[in-house]
Amino acid sequence: MPYTAAQQGGLPFSGRTPLSRQHSYLAARAVASTRGAKKRRILAYLETVRAATDQGISEATGLPLASVCSLRNRLAEEHAVRAVGRATGRYGHPVTLWASAVRWAEADAAFRSDAVLTDHGELAAPATPARAEEEAVCGT
Repeated sequence: MPYTAAQQGGLPFSGRTPLSRQHSYLAARAVASTRGAKKRRILAYLETVRAATDQGISEATGLPLASVCSLRNRLAEEHAVRAVGRATGRYGHPVTLWASAVRWAEADAAFRSDAVLTDHGELAAPATPARAEEEAVCGT
């Protein structure tokens, strides 16, 4: 059955051409049944650390980075996770730190004190504002 706009129904898919939209829709439908469990894995991890990067979430949960970005974006829309701030990532670029809503106040206080406990238990100082292209980490 071809995709129609009415079928979006909260599924995360897109595409510039009808064929790519159709394939994206079919793929989103195929994985829809596992999204809830994957979102719970991300939330469970974020509740064990003050804040984490998308890369750290990916490594800790075993989920592909692209999946983490999509799922984390949805969790942010649902107000289950919030951006705490930015820190210097492992490759020297500014990255967004994410915290669960449950631990956001604690993570925010740590971020404001310049000592953010991030994934892998490292302490990192907040990064200076990044250039626009660097701020587009996983669509954020």
